[in-house]
Amino acid sequence: MLKCSYVVLIFNNENNIQKLVHSLQSIVGNFRREFIFIDDGSTDNSLKILKQSIATLPKTTIISQQNIGPALSLNKAINLVDGDYVHFVQGFEILQPESTIKLINCCETMTASVAIGRSSTSFSETKSSNRPSYIQVRTCPIKEILEHSPQASRNVGLSASLVRLKLLEQINGADDLVYNCNMSLSLRCAQYSKFAFIDEVISITENITKSEAQLMFETYNNLRAILNFVQTNPEFCQSYKSSLLLALSNELKTIQAKCSYYLKYLLSKWFNNANLEQIINYYEQELAKLL
Repeated sequence: MLKCSYVVLIFNNENNIQKLVHSLQSIVGNFRREFIFIDDGSTDNSLKILKQSIATLPKTTIISQQNIGPALSLNKAINLVDGDYVHFVQGFEILQPESTIKLINCCETMTASVAIGRSSTSFSETKSSNRPSYIQVRTCPIKEILEHSPQASRNVGLSASLVRLKLLEQINGADDLVYNCNMSLSLRCAQYSKFAFIDEVISITENITKSEAQLMFETYNNLRAILNFVQTNPEFCQSYKSSLLLALSNELKTIQAKCSYYLKYLLSKWFNNANLEQIINYYEQELAKLL
């Protein structure tokens, strides 16, 4: 029988812990399960409420630590799990009862090691279970990740994603030199697996508005993850030079006034004849500006 390991990252989620745990208790499907919670330095009552809420969950581990960020926390959890699949969960969401089995079936049916569903801020968007699920497979998702199309292609390690443990071990987890995990996990997984997207709401999340500073930090993390990936996989990335330039331009558009005329000029000039060293240098320059 297949086994799924749930990796749940908690950070100041005291208002949602009980609802989250209840949703985990309500998960259905013919598979074994284990739960690993990582409280990443919460300063509220998250840890206390979590300890009080998990009594009925099977095989549960809680890790309490000072804040080190999602990437290092996730890698720590990956070293502890022993399931066939890892279902990633965040402390501010709740899962649909059939979420995991739908993602597992998606991987098994499509012979993929990564399955990604949809997150929603409303229960009203969830589909009726008697409607067929639409599954789309991307056989070479690197280009889509870099060009941000679709958005879900970057969501490995975030809400509504599930990955085979063997693949996570093969890629050695997320880039631990980057605070956030989703971009580096998505890129690393895309080297070795196709991505299966299922048109189903897997998780319900809070509607979070990001500040300018948070957007800048997110942009920095994404660019740093891409840069690190290119530097460690230059031969693999040779055929994605145009997409790398587009990724640089599109990321900087999220920061007001950052996407300069000069960048657009370089993008048009280099689109067909840029070399990888030039692109790496420009990534480094833009990262320095963000600091």
